[in-house]
Amino acid sequence: MKKSIFLAIALFFSVVTLLAQAPQKMTYQAVVRNTNNSLVSNQNVSVQITVLRGNENGTPVYQETHSTTTNANGLMTVEVGNGAYVSGSFTDIDWDNGPFYLKSEIDPTGGSNYSIVGTQQLLSVPYALYANQAGNIPAFAVIPTDSGYVVSITQNGGTPQTFFLRYGTPGPQGPQGETGATGATGPAGADGQDGASAYDLWLAAGNTGSVTDFLNSLKGADGTNGTNGQDGQDGASAYDLWLAAGNTGSVTDFLNSLKGADGTNGTNGQDGADGQDGQNGQDGASAYDLWLAAGNTGSVTDFLNSLKGADGTNGTNGQDGADG
Repeated sequence: MKKSIFLAIALFFSVVTLLAQAPQKMTYQAVVRNTNNSLVSNQNVSVQITVLRGNENGTPVYQETHSTTTNANGLMTVEVGNGAYVSGSFTDIDWDNGPFYLKSEIDPTGGSNYSIVGTQQLLSVPYALYANQAGNIPAFAVIPTDSGYVVSITQNGGTPQTFFLRYGTPGPQGPQGETGATGATGPAGADGQDGASAYDLWLAAGNTGSVTDFLNSLKGADGTNGTNGQDGQDGASAYDLWLAAGNTGSVTDFLNSLKGADGTNGTNGQDGADGQDGQNGQDGASAYDLWLAAGNTGSVTDFLNSLKGADGTNGTNGQDGADG
């Protein structure tokens, strides 16, 4: 079912002075927005115009289609009565037998799927057409303002009659349309070109050098040395810890306490086999020869006498014996 989601339509009539035959057409302008309320700008659109008699759902008395292009502001302009004929006769409309409504249906893609629909009552423009049928041709002008239209009608050169047509209150927003079917997945795009390596970008920036130079360039400058930490407290010596454990004694006692008990003696090994007799050694020098080698001179008797020590001091006299 077609949904009435026409978001911004304004009907505008050009200033017209009718001095002879009234033209059988009128200007229709509308600002076109899509379902996201975004302007449809600089785009081909299709429009179907229907003139209804009686009410918004009344009898169609004329229908035509147009193909036009919106401007940068999403505004389109068509001439009702000058489109591609569909049904009815615009020149034969009996404007005295109203009211009449103008229904517009728009396809923002330029096709015939009219998804934007709006209907509003014709209030002033048909007067010129009606006057043409009655042979009474007035001069009139319609001037748009921010809040409505100022309409000035002069009949047969008489005093102008001025009317103000205020914009009606917009109706409530229609319900959101159903979500359309998911379109088919498009073909995969072509693979993108391989990006330049970091080294290549470095060279492209005007640098020169090897990969090693590039990697070295990534290193930041050395930071400043941090302040020295506070000195820690001196630890207790092993001797102090030994005393703190309840021991007493000197450092030597502490060191001796570190020695383990003597192990038990091992069993004696078996006697080894007797070795071969060695060669006879040279005869050793006699004591007399050694005495002479020490720088002494003399006979053996002198050598022997030299071995005697000096006479010792006389000992103390012994105690007298008891009288007999």
